[in-house]
Parts: sequence; structure tokens; C-alpha cells
Amino acid sequence: MTDLNTSIPSTRWLQGMVREKATLSVGLVSGERVSGQLKWIDPECICLTDETGGEQLIWQHAISTISASK
Repeated sequence: MTDLNTSIPSTRWLQGMVREKATLSVGLVSGERVSGQLKWIDPECICLTDETGGEQLIWQHAISTISASK
């Protein structure tokens, strides 16, 4: 199993988004866009929680962009 590499800025930024309970907008390579609160990250996936409490597991290789709502 690969450990989460916390020495790279993107991982640290995502960890900060988890701590802040930030709402993210995630663009997928398929062209779709999903939004939700970032619940956790691991070396393979991220988990978003939507406004109804539903969770979405997104494989990192399927992500094209991530932006945070302020």
C-alpha cells in the first residue's frame, strides 16, 4: 500500500480542505462536475459528501480539476 505523500503541496492543500470542511467543485476527465464537502483523501481516492449526506468516492485518476468555494 502506498502512503499518502504529505510532502507535496497538492496533498497538503487537500488536507487543509478536509480540516476546513470546505466545499469543493471537482471536474472529471469525463467532463462532468461534482461538488461537495471533502470528507477524506487517500493515495487512490477522495470522498465528497453532498448536501443530503450522500457520499461519492472519486478515483484520483478521474479528476481533471479541483476548486474550493470561498
